[in-house]
Amino acid sequence: MPPILDHVLVLGGSAAGMLAAGAIAPHVRRVTLVERDVLAGSGPRKGLPQARHANNLTPVACTLMEGWFPGIIDALVAAGATSLDPGGDAIWVLGDRPLARASLGRRTLLASRALLDGALRDRLRSRPGLVVRDGVPATGLAGTARAITGVTVRGADGDETIAADLVVDASGRGSRVVAWAAGLGASRPPEQRYRVGVRYATRIFRGRRAPDGVAMIVVAATAARPRGAVAFAIEDARWLVTTFGYGGEAPPPALADFRRFVAELQVPALDAIAAAEPLDDGAVIGFGDTARVGLERWRDAPDGLVVLGDAACALNPCYGRGITAAALQVDALVRELARGGPGLPGRSHRAVAAAAAPVFELQQSIDAAIPGVTGAVDATPPPIRWLVRRARRVGERDPVVARTILQIGGCEAPRSRLLRPDVLWRVLRAAG
Repeated sequence: MPPILDHVLVLGGSAAGMLAAGAIAPHVRRVTLVERDVLAGSGPRKGLPQARHANNLTPVACTLMEGWFPGIIDALVAAGATSLDPGGDAIWVLGDRPLARASLGRRTLLASRALLDGALRDRLRSRPGLVVRDGVPATGLAGTARAITGVTVRGADGDETIAADLVVDASGRGSRVVAWAAGLGASRPPEQRYRVGVRYATRIFRGRRAPDGVAMIVVAATAARPRGAVAFAIEDARWLVTTFGYGGEAPPPALADFRRFVAELQVPALDAIAAAEPLDDGAVIGFGDTARVGLERWRDAPDGLVVLGDAACALNPCYGRGITAAALQVDALVRELARGGPGLPGRSHRAVAAAAAPVFELQQSIDAAIPGVTGAVDATPPPIRWLVRRARRVGERDPVVARTILQIGGCEAPRSRLLRPDVLWRVLRAAG
């Protein structure tokens, strides 16, 4: 079947933008990725301050990425990324005690963001029919309120308009594309937003896998303890440790204070990692609001425009699901492109929204109980809330229930998976 579009322009060299450009390329004749920052070097680019903090590829993200960039996962592992079973090779503390260790049978990948982004950039630059234009800021949309026909950019030789059959906005949390569309006369889509007010600090330590074989430690915040941490074994025999706190629980970057913050979480394996030789001075960043654009209700969305990634759904970074959510949205878009036919932009927005909504709603249901979070609403029916709490307790000693909890948290399964008879029976029959 011939390509249905001649030219797709992707705005933003974020993970979402690079995944979108690579995934879309086989379905159209040409793809151009436009990014305001220069995509070169090993350090974090100006528009991606979160690059110094914890990022990972869940099993879902690994599977999708491998489909769009065959061989990339093995290439990342060969470059030093850690491949692990997130159930069997990790410690998950979701309450007061860790979940039982249980293999998921699917791997996740731990790496620095520099390694991941570098691998994606290399694949994009070598793909026929795909052009990367970096160091080129976008300044607006071309077209009308009814149809977007391209993007205006500021290049070395002045302003120009790049025509496109479809513009994919993956320019991140600071995206101005919806505002640009409104400037052309389109309405603004509705938005869900709540205040997280989280701050996090990251340091790098020397070390390989912990003595018990784990390569990942996750300590989730709770209502009683609105702070947590994640530790990943990354390339070059290093551990990346990100601590986070809500409200006034801001983690300090200074080494002694950082170690004290970690010690108060009472996870011995995490203490041991933070006691190792430090390799940097630490980095701190804050995150304000979590928001999801109601693309499925954008009734007069202009043709020729699709919004995804953080521009459509900016998630709480404490959960580490931003890349996974972006991959799910890209997958939804690509399926609509492959399907073809009339109504592509409207169908695509509904599909992208449907991919992002469950991730947003799950995080909101957890955040609603955290002190300092404002505006979050837990719409979960009370019986399901009770079941989730009980499942977490049972999962501390039952590997099957623990695996189900991790599948839900990793975006592999909805919360309704707890109602499956084999899982529900284990949750309800357990003592305590």
